[in-house]
Amino acid sequence: MKMRTKKLTTLILTFILMINSSGFYTGDAKASPAITEMNKRTNYCQVTPDQAVKGGGENTEQKLEFGKRQEGRLLPDTERQNYKLTLKSSGKLTIHLEGDIEKLAVRLTDEKGKGWGPRGTTEGGKYTYQLKKGTYHYQVKAREGTVIAETGLDYAITARFQSAKAKYENNTTRKQAVNLPLHKIISGHLAQNAPVEYYKIDLKRAAFFAFSITTQTVDKTPETFVVSLYNSSGKKIDVFENPDWIEMEKEFYDYYPYERWGDWCFDGEGEYRGMRHVLPSGTYYVGISVKRDENGRVPASARYGQYEMYASRWYLGVEVKLSQKTAEYTGKKIKRPKIILKEYSDDPGYEDGAPYDVKQFYGIYDMTRNKKVWDIREIGRYMIGGSTTSVTRYIDGSNARTIFTVTPVQGKINRVRSTKPGQIELLLKKNVPSTGYQIQIAKDRNFRKSRKTMKTLETNKTIKGLSSGKRYYVRMRNYKDVMTGYNWGYWQKKEDGTEEYCRWLFQDSIYGKWSKPRAIICK
Repeated sequence: MKMRTKKLTTLILTFILMINSSGFYTGDAKASPAITEMNKRTNYCQVTPDQAVKGGGENTEQKLEFGKRQEGRLLPDTERQNYKLTLKSSGKLTIHLEGDIEKLAVRLTDEKGKGWGPRGTTEGGKYTYQLKKGTYHYQVKAREGTVIAETGLDYAITARFQSAKAKYENNTTRKQAVNLPLHKIISGHLAQNAPVEYYKIDLKRAAFFAFSITTQTVDKTPETFVVSLYNSSGKKIDVFENPDWIEMEKEFYDYYPYERWGDWCFDGEGEYRGMRHVLPSGTYYVGISVKRDENGRVPASARYGQYEMYASRWYLGVEVKLSQKTAEYTGKKIKRPKIILKEYSDDPGYEDGAPYDVKQFYGIYDMTRNKKVWDIREIGRYMIGGSTTSVTRYIDGSNARTIFTVTPVQGKINRVRSTKPGQIELLLKKNVPSTGYQIQIAKDRNFRKSRKTMKTLETNKTIKGLSSGKRYYVRMRNYKDVMTGYNWGYWQKKEDGTEEYCRWLFQDSIYGKWSKPRAIICK
């Protein structure tokens, strides 16, 4: 009896060893011919242990190799397969999925789990993505509602990558903006996970700035990108859309560019493809982005690709300085600040001959009301200097200008008290010309610790959520919202067929001085 039990146990262990990790019989040569034939009829013998893991390991992740056709199989208990790929540069990723496309679905995600959909047509199982360099994860799975047969769902996947010309990779916010290279062609690439790129330019004094761009996808298809010019506060002051690709002209004229630009800056109809302005001294940003919808969002139909640009800067030979840059609003005429000129004879825009006359720079342009004025009176920004209406024909010092700002009066807190736990009540002095009031509260006099900033349109304000028994410091200032422009814009057709000139305007907030800080212990 013991002998028979031992033989039976040995038989069972032998049979178990002939079964692979997926639960399928391997058809070992020592097995019964009847069992081997049964496995062949049910197609189990055609799935090796490696194929089972390759096709259905939900927790496994394979490396997706470019240019190599990789086969896989989805099984009933594991309906998806994950791949990992690394892009060493920006460009276009194309994945060709073969198999029963009606039953298969794909998903691309980055390291943070954010998903990106394919661009353009997906006919024939081809999926295209425009991406920045980085590590990505690709998943092949069965579509929702698809029932996978026990024999599995076979597929094949092939990945190809076409690198784009992109000098910079991480300039996707204004804080990450890179210094704009001047007088050379720079290549960039807008991707689905980077629909905008920023460049920065610092002007020590008034200068002529020109920027030209051409756009093109990596597969030579023209695209529409938008170029925006921002001031140091991040306010948009000009916009340019370039719908066409222009062949690059490699020769440029670097002395008087306005007279002789070079063919690259113009399209086939002689229209200039870019922006050009005389800018006051300061920091500016150039943003290149895909075209957004009316709500400022990137639409699903947005197109991506590469671009090439060329930027130029010419100092004008003279700098306009003011005895003061700001003045408080009084309701009365404000005396024009004294103008001080400083000449730079080595600048390309410097005019030979007689010295500049300060009277050439008495012009005042009201940037809020879009007109040349004789007096400075209202809250707003004013451009003071040479030709204050637009860029003149010649790039010289007569175009030099700078900005003067009229601000609201200094704010004042009439009363501050704490009558309820965790709350402070403020009574602000009313200021009619202002739009509203900005308030700051902190735990130190320098407003660096636990600082909170808020705006209100009312003179009575209650600040809640504070710590009882703690000392707080409060201050406020008046502000006024205005629409500001640099007298730049575009021509737009009206309903009657005529054209009108529309200015690019941006929302601008002008702040007065902070009030004296008031200290109070919260109840």
